[in-house]
Amino acid sequence: MLINRGTLQNRGVELGLDVTVLDKGDFNLSVGGNIAFNKTKIENLISLLLKIIPTLNKIVHTIAAFFLSNSFPNFGPIYK
Repeated sequence: MLINRGTLQNRGVELGLDVTVLDKGDFNLSVGGNIAFNKTKIENLISLLLKIIPTLNKIVHTIAAFFLSNSFPNFGPIYK
């Protein structure tokens, strides 16, 4: 299961402009555009990673020790 945890801060501004260039009865010519400036800042992801990494490290070492001790009986005591 994936968990999306963290704190983000989003800031920005968006400007839009629509101009009618020509309006003649049944014919209408319009031009439009927009521009946006956005900034996203990750505020709280590192603390979550620092909590997860030691746990993952312990799991990997436990699995490695199990397989190494079963595959190489003489290697197990040295690894542990």
